[in-house]
Amino acid sequence: MKTKQILLASLIVSALCLFFGCSVTGPLQRRQVAPRLSQLSRTERQERQSDYRPQVVKLQRDSSTFYLAPVDTLADGERVMSFEIEQVTVAAKMRSVPERNGRVVLDFIVSLPKQLLGGSRSVVITPILHKPDGRMELEDLVIRGGRFSLLQQRDYWQYETYVERFRPDTLGREAAFNRFVKFPYPEDARLDSVVERRGMMTYYYSEEVPTDESSKRMTVTLEGKVFGIDDSSYRLPPSDTLDYVVTSMLSFVDTLLQQDTAYMRGVELLKKRKYAEALYTLNSYNDRNTVVAHLSLDYNERALTLLAALPKDAVTEYLQAIVCARLGRKEEGRRHFLEACRLDERMEYRGNLDPEITELLKD
Repeated sequence: MKTKQILLASLIVSALCLFFGCSVTGPLQRRQVAPRLSQLSRTERQERQSDYRPQVVKLQRDSSTFYLAPVDTLADGERVMSFEIEQVTVAAKMRSVPERNGRVVLDFIVSLPKQLLGGSRSVVITPILHKPDGRMELEDLVIRGGRFSLLQQRDYWQYETYVERFRPDTLGREAAFNRFVKFPYPEDARLDSVVERRGMMTYYYSEEVPTDESSKRMTVTLEGKVFGIDDSSYRLPPSDTLDYVVTSMLSFVDTLLQQDTAYMRGVELLKKRKYAEALYTLNSYNDRNTVVAHLSLDYNERALTLLAALPKDAVTEYLQAIVCARLGRKEEGRRHFLEACRLDERMEYRGNLDPEITELLKD
């Protein structure tokens, strides 16, 4: 009788908790915790881009700062790191990114303080790349609480024990997996970490993506969901937007030249960012459009040779400044840029859009 009373009391408490929002993710729902986007400073960007490590995690604990490299995958598929979090902030607002060889690198900071994730929760953050022709999901960031991770380990142990004992066929293994494993381990996650102690975490996210004729502007948002071990969940509200303006050499394409049909086809391929095909057609003309094709493919030495043979004007001077910046010839590049601005003051404005020129003008 006493056992039944205890069981009934437990059921009542559970029901009241669910009714009043006492689930694992209930507090997040009430607070409407959401991703937030802000500017990544130039200093922060330089620090992370100068670091040869591809994806660096920074932990802030009291007055101490720790840097951690990405986790390794163990023999059992588990990937583990130690820290704890709560709310999401992504840093980086509108800025220009240079195109190289038909690709651009988008980077930003994801910061997670203390409220989003508890020991009994797992949060999955998915950056979404938006382009005019559609959207593309980038790799997830997965942060799991300690109890959540232990639950996963237990479920996988039960599944593996069952398979070892009964040796089911493929369909039977799939059914057993669905039965025993409540929360599967994430696949293809950029970061998968287990929370063990409290503290701020920041993650430098960098992704190289291809460009096409619709890639003048790209945006990134965050989507995410929090899962609780009690089957509760909370979908994060839509985040703000990170805007990227793709700077390329295409604004220097000369569309006034009326050559033969083959040449015009090459120009159209160039404008569509099909650089290799365009260069195949334009290579023998050795004009400005040929230079643009070479620069777009990062063939800088050849571009510089061709530029030296072209008539001097503001555009050729500016393009020589770009090439010199890429080749590390800083002083020479500055002279070409200043000459371009002298010949056409609009080049000064254009220089503000090209990170390579910005780098060239630093002391």
